[in-house]
Amino acid sequence: MRRKLSNTQFWELKTMRNKNRIMKILSCLVVGMLFMSIVPILSPAEGANTVTHLELAEYYAPVIYQDVADDNPRADYITKFNYDDDDDWTGRNNWDNLEKYKLLPYVYYSVVESEDHWFICYAIFHPCDTQLWHDLDLFKHENDMEGLVIAVKKDGTGYGKLCCMVTVAHFDFFSFVVPDGDLEGNEEDIDGKISFEGSHPRIYIQAKGHGVFGSPGDYYRGLIHIEHWESGFPTGLPIELGGYGRIVYHPGDKAEEEPSLDTLKKENAQKVSYKLISIDQLWEKRFDIGEGNTFDSYGTFDGNCDPIDKLCKEDAANAPWGWDDHDDGPIQRGDIFTDPVKLFDYYFKEADGDIFCKYEVGVNGGSTC
Repeated sequence: MRRKLSNTQFWELKTMRNKNRIMKILSCLVVGMLFMSIVPILSPAEGANTVTHLELAEYYAPVIYQDVADDNPRADYITKFNYDDDDDWTGRNNWDNLEKYKLLPYVYYSVVESEDHWFICYAIFHPCDTQLWHDLDLFKHENDMEGLVIAVKKDGTGYGKLCCMVTVAHFDFFSFVVPDGDLEGNEEDIDGKISFEGSHPRIYIQAKGHGVFGSPGDYYRGLIHIEHWESGFPTGLPIELGGYGRIVYHPGDKAEEEPSLDTLKKENAQKVSYKLISIDQLWEKRFDIGEGNTFDSYGTFDGNCDPIDKLCKEDAANAPWGWDDHDDGPIQRGDIFTDPVKLFDYYFKEADGDIFCKYEVGVNGGSTC
C-alpha cells in the first residue's frame, strides 16, 4: 500500500527533483563548453568539404581567349549543342542553323573525384569546324567539341589547389602545370605553364579549328601534329589565325549575350560572360546513336555535309568520352573523361614518384588505375 505524502513532503520532493534536473542540464552545458574550448569549430575551409561540384567548377572555370576568323566568324562562337532550342537533339542541322539563331555562350562541365584530387572537365562546343588542312586529315565538319581537364589537389581548404591541366586540340593532348608547382612530365612532356586571372586559368582557342591550349604561344599548334611542328613544317604560319579579332569569355551567372560582330570589327576584341551547364544532358544521350540522332557512334556526334563539298567530313566531332590523343600509349579513347586518374598519372608525376594513381570515388563509367 502506497504511503500518502503530506503537502509539505510533496513540495519538498518536487523541488529536489527539479534541482537535480537543473544540475544535470548545467553539467551538460559545462562539459559541452569545455569540449568546445578544446576542439575548434571547423569551417568549410578547414574541415569536411562543403563546396558543391558546381561551385568548384565555377571557381576554376577558365577565361577563354577565342580567336575569330574573318570568314564565317560566328562559327567561332562558343555555345551549347542544342543552341537552336528546337528540342530535336540532332547533330545534323547545327551548321544549317548557324545564321538563324543566337549563339549564347555556354560551357559544359563535369567533376570526377578521387581520394586526393578533383578532376574538372570543361567541354567547349562550336556549331562547326571550318578549318581545312587535308594533308593532315583536318577537314571542315559539322559540330565541334574540344576542351580541357584540370586536376585540383585536395589540400584541406574548400576549393583545393589547381596543380595541372590537359587541353584537347584535335588529335593531340597538351599538358600544363602551375608556375610554382613541383610536378614534372611523366610519360609525356610538359608543354607549358598555366597563367591565371584570379582562380581562373587562361586558355586559348584557335579560330576555325578550335584547338584548345594553355599558353598563347601554343594555341595555334593544333593545326598540325606536334611532330610536324617540331620538324619545322609548315613555315611562315602566322600566330594570329583569325582576322576578325578575339572574344574573351569570362565565367558568369548567365549566358550574357552573343558577341557583336560590329564591336569585334571596331575594337578587335570583346568581353562576354558564359554560363556553365552540366554535361549530364549530353552524357544521358550517349546511346542516342544513328543518323538524325545526337550521335553517329559512341562518343562521336552525328554530322552532315553538303554532298558536293569534298572538303567536308561527316561525323568528325567528338564528345569528351570520345576525345583521344593519337600517340599517348596506354591511354584509351575517352579516358580523359571517364578515367582521368589513369591519364593524369601517365602525364604527370612529382620528383619522388607518381601521385595520381589512387582509388577513385566516382567515375563516369570508367575504371580505376
